[in-house]
Amino acid sequence: MGSLKGETVLVIGGSSGLGLAVAATALEDGAEVTIAGRSEDRLREARAVIGDGVQTAAVDAVDEEQVAGLLDGFDTVDHVFVTVGVVGGGTLFEADTATHRPRLDARVWAAAHAARYGAPKMLRGGSITFCSGAAGVRPGKSTNPLAAASAGAVESMTRTLAVQLAPVRVNTVVPGIVETPLLTASAGDLEAIAQRLPVGRVGRAEDIAQAVRFFMTNGYVTGQTLIVDGGGVLV
Repeated sequence: MGSLKGETVLVIGGSSGLGLAVAATALEDGAEVTIAGRSEDRLREARAVIGDGVQTAAVDAVDEEQVAGLLDGFDTVDHVFVTVGVVGGGTLFEADTATHRPRLDARVWAAAHAARYGAPKMLRGGSITFCSGAAGVRPGKSTNPLAAASAGAVESMTRTLAVQLAPVRVNTVVPGIVETPLLTASAGDLEAIAQRLPVGRVGRAEDIAQAVRFFMTNGYVTGQTLIVDGGGVLV
């Protein structure tokens, strides 16, 4: 595996949590990093955390025109990481369609737009990495089935795009319970979860960032889904 030094990395959904950790890891590795997110305030906070070396762009990843405009600003891009999703919302029977729709739209369309407009900017060796969800692999009684369906859709899209966009590589990382505001909001008792996991702890954002870096730097991996959950699917 190589280094990201001198390469261009775009993180969509990068103003906090997993995306921010990926951006920080790429920046430390010498990459030229841009983070995109909806909130100008959160983007400013992200820059304050990881330094002025990162570029920022206020973009709604579900809006195709905005994503197209974002990528139009790049001559080339080496790697794109997309982490966009909606958590919570209850089961299928606890809300109306309008409430549930973002659970599909956010993750699926953010991934689709990033691939559509990112891939043409990539040279051989470029990569796109999506972020899915463990609910698609190991749903619980309170899992929103549309959130699980969106995870499955992204993983299926990964395999299809890996064939269609070659030699651009396309992969997906599936986080388990990770200590970020978004992923732990509805997780419950983290200490109890940690005790159930084979590794004896919940994840850190950096654990996921290292998996994404692996996908970016290993030129022989494409069409794959990597579960990074401390063994959670086994117990």
